[in-house]
Amino acid sequence: MSLFDKVKTKTEKKKSTKSDKHLVEIKEAEFATALKNLAETDKELKEIEAKNALAKGIVKERAMEEFAKIYSREKRNIGSFNISSEDHIVLFQPTKKYIKIDEDLSQELEEKYGEGIIERETKFSFNTALLEKYMSEISDAIMSIEGISDEEKEDLLIAETTINIEKEALDRVPLLAEKAKVDIEEVLEDLNYVAMLKQPKPIK
Repeated sequence: MSLFDKVKTKTEKKKSTKSDKHLVEIKEAEFATALKNLAETDKELKEIEAKNALAKGIVKERAMEEFAKIYSREKRNIGSFNISSEDHIVLFQPTKKYIKIDEDLSQELEEKYGEGIIERETKFSFNTALLEKYMSEISDAIMSIEGISDEEKEDLLIAETTINIEKEALDRVPLLAEKAKVDIEEVLEDLNYVAMLKQPKPIK
């Protein structure tokens, strides 16, 4: 048995088969009350989560607008800051993480701000179909595979490239704005950085 056969057999033993769902009815008052409470609170939680998401979106959008104003005035990333209404306060935290982008958008950003704005990381993995096809050869000697055409050897590996905005871009906004001849607000919008709201609470 080859190395791959052993691994496959071991994995298959761990898998459990799905069975038909049976109905088990429990006629007990305590259980009935608990299940009813579970169903009702589950519905309430979903409604609360929807309300929370709406409020969070409004607060975060305004906080990001204020962050852009401060950045434009100070010409630097001030990091986290508190933002409040008359009776409540929350911590706004901009991060050096960015919404995932595709190749087309990455090229647009590079044309606008230069190649340094984008980071690319390529990871290689085996083509599963070819790996299974030549499992015994690879198991015996992965570095000296025989019986595989040069064309298939090139297809044996799959390259997956991850495209991200350069981590420190949020600290380089004024330089990026100057290079692209745009304002700071536009750069921040293009970066599409991830921001968080923490510790919303009443003002004592």
